[in-house]
Amino acid sequence: KPIGTGLAGQGLIKALGMEYMEMVVTGQRNPKVKECFETVQREGIPGDGCDMCSAALAACFDEVMPVSSYVVVPQSGCTPFLGTFNGARNYYGVPGYTLHIPPGQNERNLGYVVDQLQEIIEDVETKIPGTKYDEDVLIELHEKNRICAKIYRETFELLKASPCPQAGKDAFRGVRW
Repeated sequence: KPIGTGLAGQGLIKALGMEYMEMVVTGQRNPKVKECFETVQREGIPGDGCDMCSAALAACFDEVMPVSSYVVVPQSGCTPFLGTFNGARNYYGVPGYTLHIPPGQNERNLGYVVDQLQEIIEDVETKIPGTKYDEDVLIELHEKNRICAKIYRETFELLKASPCPQAGKDAFRGVRW
């Protein structure tokens, strides 16, 4: 099965019939993570950046993570993440798309994002053999995501308690689903 990665578009990648790979988490699990800064410097990238991004890129360069078939990159406030995913896309020589999500939730912005998602679907189906968009899969994943988001909000409400029922080092880590 083709593999898709990115910081956005997990549901869309799965709805296109691809496996989703969480690149940053995979990079952090790199058995060579201690050498990641040396690896990215060897490839000509400054080693003083974000450790999460350096570990992810090092996992690509060291061929620890599987090669993605397609990369969806959100244009976000985190420039190192943008560089990491575009760097992986360029390193692997695979197609991808930089998704721009403008601030503000309104009909105009929604239409703009939907148009981009339709471009991604068309691009993937054209360039990656064996992919086909299934809207029912995307709807099911969004329903599960809403449940997870509700649990996430409830968890943070519980963390407001004093004293906090969870250890500090765990209380402020991101909850991943």
